[in-house]
Amino acid sequence: MENGARVSRGWFKVVPAEYLNLDKYDDDEASWYYADGSGKLYAGEFKTINGKKYAFRDDGRMINGLKFIDDNDGSLGVVADDDETYNFDTEDDFDEHSIELEKLGYKCYYFGDAEDGAMKTGKTTINIDGENFNFYFEKSGGKKGQGVTGEKDDKYYQSGKLLEAG
Repeated sequence: MENGARVSRGWFKVVPAEYLNLDKYDDDEASWYYADGSGKLYAGEFKTINGKKYAFRDDGRMINGLKFIDDNDGSLGVVADDDETYNFDTEDDFDEHSIELEKLGYKCYYFGDAEDGAMKTGKTTINIDGENFNFYFEKSGGKKGQGVTGEKDDKYYQSGKLLEAG
C-alpha cells in the first residue's frame, strides 16, 4: 500500500486512536483488538476465534471481565460496565442491579481477565470486590455464555450468581 498502512490479521494490543476513544487515548491505555484477513476490525459483535468466543465493543475493543450485554437482536448491543448507573462492583450492588439490568433486557456474561477475554461457560468462580462467588453460565445453544437466572441443578441463580440461603 502506498500510504504505509498494513493489512493484518489477528490479535494486536494498542492504544486506540483519539477519534475512537478519547478517554483511553488520553490515559494511554492499550486494549486488545482483532482484525480479519482484510484488516477489518471485529466491532459490535460476538466472534468465535480459534474455537473460543469473544465479544467486541462498537469501537473494536475486546470485552473482558463481568459484563451485562443487551444482545436481543442477535448482535452485540449496549454493554453495561460496573461503573455505570447500575453498577455491580460489590456483592450488594450486583445482587440489586443485576435484577434491574435483566428487566432492561441485559444478560450477564463473563469474559475472563484483561489478557484472556474468552467467554466462560459452566461453573466459574468470579472475584467481586475481593470476595469469590460461584457463577453458572449456559454451556450451549442460543443462550451460550449467559448467566443462569432461576433454578439449575436444584440451586438458584441470579444473572449467573449462585444465591445463598440467607
